[in-house]
Amino acid sequence: MIFLVRKLQDFGFALIHISPRILVFWTVAQFFLFGLMLYLAEDPGAKITEPINFWYFWWVTVLTVGYGDLSPGTNMAKLFAPLFMASGIILLGTWLTKAGMVISEREANKRRGLMPTRATNHIVVIGDHHHTRTMELLGNIIHDRKNDGKKMPAIVCMFRNTGDGDPFNRSSPDLQGVEPEYHQAPKNGFNAQALVDVNVEGAILVYVSFEDDMSALAAICALSRTNLVKTHARIGVLLRESSNEELIPQTDLNLALIKPVQQALVVRELEDPGTGQMIADLIDVRQGNGFFSAVLSWPGLATSYKTVRECFGQMFGERVLVVGLSKKVGSGWHSVSNPPASAQMEDGDRIVYIAAQDLSDEEVESFSMVLGATSRINRALSEAEA
Repeated sequence: MIFLVRKLQDFGFALIHISPRILVFWTVAQFFLFGLMLYLAEDPGAKITEPINFWYFWWVTVLTVGYGDLSPGTNMAKLFAPLFMASGIILLGTWLTKAGMVISEREANKRRGLMPTRATNHIVVIGDHHHTRTMELLGNIIHDRKNDGKKMPAIVCMFRNTGDGDPFNRSSPDLQGVEPEYHQAPKNGFNAQALVDVNVEGAILVYVSFEDDMSALAAICALSRTNLVKTHARIGVLLRESSNEELIPQTDLNLALIKPVQQALVVRELEDPGTGQMIADLIDVRQGNGFFSAVLSWPGLATSYKTVRECFGQMFGERVLVVGLSKKVGSGWHSVSNPPASAQMEDGDRIVYIAAQDLSDEEVESFSMVLGATSRINRALSEAEA
């Protein structure tokens, strides 16, 4: 008896691990052989041998429904039909077991971060997970977009230092109910397939945050081989050492290098207590006020920083505090805090300000129109005086 049970167990394990191709062949063969047997064993013109009736009878038998409205009519058919019925039931059990295994494996891989994402127009974060810095980064991303009234896209994260564990398996109050999608980076690093798995080419923003800058540089090289050059998605690269900026390879990617400010904050706090914490709060947009910038988009615009600052103040009053300007230089931006009043600003430059929340696109567009008109009037007055 024990021997028989073991043989049945071995047979069951063999069925579970049978290849899908063989299972399909077995199903098709069983169907046609069963039909052929009935055709040969039944009397000519028997109702059960009609194609549509046999199709119905086969499914009723395999699914173990057994309505009894169709059944073999001859002794020969009744002798062989149970064998095919039993094999059909085994087939059904095997298919259901295989389907359950596939679904279970997919769910397990999803929990372990091994399934490709289906997200598009999303935010991607790749690198190393840190229990504090990563959560602060995600918290600021979410808060900033919600504060601006923008639609919150999906956030897809791929980390290389979390093993099989999902770092987001416990909810965090800093993420305001948003659940980032976790993916596990392959052991050989962020290769082309890893970037495909997080659909980096379909992203609107990409953050590269590693615990060492050399890995960040390698990730930039991998990203440069994707289609991000054509999509113009912005890529933020967090560097731990400012000197490593010189090692960034030449690329057409829309890179924004984010260099550390912690050292400067420490010095500032020791020299002038209170200022370091104030700057840190401004950088963290969740603390209330934050740094923002608005692009000056007016064809042919050329005016002084003083004019821009005064016009900005007149339109928005105490809502904003202008602190400087930012100009496009190569693949990055060069920012100047408290520049000279005569500093020239042109179309495409940005005004940097502190506010409780970012200005809307409509407000920035209106400001550009007013500034363009003001610049034109000032230019005409200057030419008239000359």
